[in-house]
Amino acid sequence: MKILRCVLPSVFPCAGVCLLAMLNTAAAQDGRATGPAILATSPHADPYLPPAKRIPSTTPAASGPALQEQAMQKLKKQFEAADSARSGTLSAEQARAAGLGYVADHFEQIDRRKAGRVSFDDVKQFVQQRQQRRENLP
Repeated sequence: MKILRCVLPSVFPCAGVCLLAMLNTAAAQDGRATGPAILATSPHADPYLPPAKRIPSTTPAASGPALQEQAMQKLKKQFEAADSARSGTLSAEQARAAGLGYVADHFEQIDRRKAGRVSFDDVKQFVQQRQQRRENLP
């Protein structure tokens, strides 16, 4: 069993988990489970999140304008976190370093003033214009 846990994940990452889940399911039936019980009962659940922390959401998932607003708020937080100088703007390098790939990839289009820096309002305006263009397509 220890060989399977060490060798299979390095060759076939999913195979080790799937095989371990199958072995644990069979072992659980015999009362001799060897791995985490979560793998035996639900192989697709996150085995690293303790069961006590798995609390289902009581609020319905956002969609439409509410989802867009949530995404924009998350983008704004990431933008502000990346703005280490607190200038209200980012360079393409700062955006890329902060993991804001969308901003970095479209930086030339967002930076209409060609200043080498963009504000969150510039990013928001770019996103909204692209969304409007998509909605107007036949």
